[in-house]
Amino acid sequence: MARTASQQGPTIDSPEVIAARVAKAVANGGTYEDPALGSVTITEIPEPLITQRAFVERQIGYNKDAGRSMNIMEKELGKISAMIAKRRPDIAGSQWDFKLVAGKFKVSGLDEDDAKWLEGKLNANDKLVDAAKSFITTAVAALETTEQTPAHVDYNYLTRRMETYDFSKVADQLSEKLYFREMFRDADSIFDSKRIALEDGSRGTAGLNVAANRLTVNSAPIERMGAFYSTRYVTSQT
Repeated sequence: MARTASQQGPTIDSPEVIAARVAKAVANGGTYEDPALGSVTITEIPEPLITQRAFVERQIGYNKDAGRSMNIMEKELGKISAMIAKRRPDIAGSQWDFKLVAGKFKVSGLDEDDAKWLEGKLNANDKLVDAAKSFITTAVAALETTEQTPAHVDYNYLTRRMETYDFSKVADQLSEKLYFREMFRDADSIFDSKRIALEDGSRGTAGLNVAANRLTVNSAPIERMGAFYSTRYVTSQT
C-alpha cells in the first residue's frame, strides 16, 4: 500500500490510495487533492505502478520512433511513385505492394519481370530500406511479448475495440504479413495524414496498430483487470 504524507492532515497508510489515485498523482508530479486530507503527496509508489509507468513511457517512445520511420518511408515512396508514373505508366495504376523479407523488399501484384524491375528500384533507395528496417525493429520491440512488455489488453484504433496483445516471432510474422502500401492505407483510415498534420507519435500509433492487427495472438483472450495498463491479467476460460 502506498504511504502518503498530507500537508494539511496526519501522515497515514491509507487504504483509499488506490491505483487510480496514484496514477493521477504521478501525472500531476506526485500530488493530488484528497477531500479528507487536503493536499497529499505520494512518498512511495507501489512497484506494479512503477512498472506500468515505465511500460507506458516505452510505448510512447516506440510510437514516436515508428512515426518517424513512416514519415521517411512515405516521402521516399512518393519519389518512387513519381518515377513509376513517368517511366512505367503501364504499371503506375497497378495494385502492387511490397514487404520486407530478410532485409530486402519483395514486390507482389505484378508479373515476374515487372516485380523484379520495381524491387531493384525500391531496394536501391537506401533511405526507404533503412526506414522500413527501423519500423520493423520498433514494431518488434513494441509488440513482442517479453518480461518488459507483458501480455496485455489495449485499444486498437484500427479495429476500434480492446484487443489482446500477446505476440511471439513478430519479426517473422511481419516479414510474411505486413505489406507497406496497405499499412499506409489502413493507418490513414485511423488518422488521415493527407488531411491533417500528424505528430510522429500519432502516426506511429496508427502504424503499430496496423502491424498488431496482422499478427497472430499467442493466447486465449485476456481479461483486463484494474488500471488500463495493468500488470494483473487473467486468461479467460473457454
